[in-house]
Amino acid sequence: MFTLSEQSQPILNVIKDSLKLYKLAFLALLPFTFFYTIFFIAPNVVLHTYIVFWKHNVMMQPKHYTHLLILLQFIFGACVMVFFAGLIDQCIHTANNAIRTQWQSFVIGIRKFPFVFIATWFCLIFIMIGLVLFIIPGIYLSIALMFFPVFIVIENNGPWNAIKKSYELIRHHWWRTFVVMLPPFILQAAAAKIMELLFGHPILLPTIGHSIHDISTMGHILLGISLLITIPWTVTTLICQYHDLKLRNK
Repeated sequence: MFTLSEQSQPILNVIKDSLKLYKLAFLALLPFTFFYTIFFIAPNVVLHTYIVFWKHNVMMQPKHYTHLLILLQFIFGACVMVFFAGLIDQCIHTANNAIRTQWQSFVIGIRKFPFVFIATWFCLIFIMIGLVLFIIPGIYLSIALMFFPVFIVIENNGPWNAIKKSYELIRHHWWRTFVVMLPPFILQAAAAKIMELLFGHPILLPTIGHSIHDISTMGHILLGISLLITIPWTVTTLICQYHDLKLRNK
């Protein structure tokens, strides 16, 4: 039986705990991961289909690409936030060996959606400003603010308090958090690249001489398959690191 440690742990132990929780919670998280992935890749799949259709329809205009993509990302991005909040709720209850049905976590995701939605836009604005200024501040903020959904879902904070608490949580542990959160992102990149090599469809950032429009529908589907494997580990790592930092900041 998995239990969260009552004392702060070395970095390697936090990563090991995240893998144990991943193994324990994978099936419980799978419905949320599935729909998260569907809504995550849907805008680009629809856009690619639209581009192919436009090539055979002179009535369509290239400028519609950007307009359509923004609209789709806004709509489907909202759905992604619901399922990500559900992922966090289900994961923390699994970590605490508490009973929580997927439906209950989904309802929590819906209830927390407005707060996650508002906080996400605040964070995106802060990160974009940081990237525009000197890049490094944007990278710093992307790590510093990543725990805001946890504070919203677990501690019932509002958007602004969740952002502030996320920053305070990692203020003296930025590098530690960066190292702990790095393995899931490395795995995601590796999984996507392996599928790209196996199936011959571009998945990651376009290579030289290609644009984002060259990524096929199959490429986006393969990306979705890789996300099914890696998103749960990202969430379990987020929960384990949150718990460890809470202990360190006592």
